Amino acid sequence: MAHTIPSYMSPEYVTDKTSVDILWKQLQTLQDLAESYGIENIFQDNGAEILEQLVYLNMKAVPGREGNDGCDINGCEWEMKSIDISRGSSGVTTNHHLNAAILEKYETVPWSFAFYDRIDLQEIYIVSNNQLKDIFDEWREDLKHEKDKNNPKIPISEIKKKGFCIYRKGDQFPIDPMTKIDTTPYVTLQKKYKEKLQREQDITRNERIERTLSKKKDKYEKEITELKKKCKDLSKNLSSSPKELSSLKRSLMRKEATLASTKTKLKDAKKALIKSKKDYELSCKTFSKELANFRKNCK
Repeated sequence: MAHTIPSYMSPEYVTDKTSVDILWKQLQTLQDLAESYGIENIFQDNGAEILEQLVYLNMKAVPGREGNDGCDINGCEWEMKSIDISRGSSGVTTNHHLNAAILEKYETVPWSFAFYDRIDLQEIYIVSNNQLKDIFDEWREDLKHEKDKNNPKIPISEIKKKGFCIYRKGDQFPIDPMTKIDTTPYVTLQKKYKEKLQREQDITRNERIERTLSKKKDKYEKEITELKKKCKDLSKNLSSSPKELSSLKRSLMRKEATLASTKTKLKDAKKALIKSKKDYELSCKTFSKELANFRKNCK
């Protein structure tokens, strides 16, 4: 029913104002709890829902917006998804621009799916990444022909068919997820994945350093050429000041010293870049091997 605006300071207004004040204090208590779980704001990014799921799943939040959502007692990170079933959707959304890199991350984590009726939690299912393998394989095939997928969905029917329900509305306590999915093997897999990401970031950083130093080298070489020309012209000019020529030569010497130092740094940067690329290739192989073993041994 649409809200009817009451007259200012009318009994209806005072009642609503008092109710909001009381409830807001309770929300502050909820916010304090959320912060202890690593959630900065319950009103942003589904913070209140995430808090409820973290408490039920016995997890802590993973800092940052680009990583996973929850971390369990073993140190394993989880991907946490929620859906409002009152909207009638048949699947849980994933990522607006799912690409190969994001799919790779999805393969390193177990999943939890919380089903809400508006804000009322109805069920929580947990699913291992291997139980989602068929879906991931289908997406991987699609990504061979397209750059990314626009928010592909994981069907609710698949979640309920392959997953395990650890909570239904009315249960006093949820089932401990650790008793249904052994997450210890995930920890090593996630460690190798993060090492791979770090090596990739090392390449990006070293490429940036090399570009910067290369531009400086070119700039100094150009300036040195100009200074040499000025020195030569002044030497030919009999009316030129010896002091001016001496000053130019000192500037030239300083610039040449700076260029020499820059060239040394550039040489070191190129070596670092080559090494980081080799390290990245090795980390990719190590991660791929770990992922293959994980798929083989885990359910």
